[in-house]
Amino acid sequence: MSRQGGDLAILGLQDQQAPNGRFRGVRFGPGPRPGLALQGLKSGPFRIALVHRPGLWAPALGMGAHLTLAGHTHGGQVNLVPGLNFARLLGPYTEGLYEENGRRLYVNRGLGVVGVPMRVAAPPEITVITLRRS
Repeated sequence: MSRQGGDLAILGLQDQQAPNGRFRGVRFGPGPRPGLALQGLKSGPFRIALVHRPGLWAPALGMGAHLTLAGHTHGGQVNLVPGLNFARLLGPYTEGLYEENGRRLYVNRGLGVVGVPMRVAAPPEITVITLRRS
């Protein structure tokens, strides 16, 4: 996609726990398949990768993603002990913004819950991201 002379590519990686999904009658799997996400993409555009799990940041970086957007962790959802985030059991990226060599990952806490219908020290979140040229 292009806007005011700038190019933007939005790439998606399938969640590795959903190996045989369906979307609008199209079957896909097994997952993440970064090569397929890059198929037909010309070099040069700013790349945004959409992933479910923040653990897919490494494959997104391998695809040249400048910004990766993830969720899955719910920010720990129920964090009873200050400074202890249960989402850390899933990996080091639990909520918020991370940066590595000028590339960024944003992990959103989301609005919903898993299992127990409550949140403690992990409020629901809607994020607005504005992209600006450097």
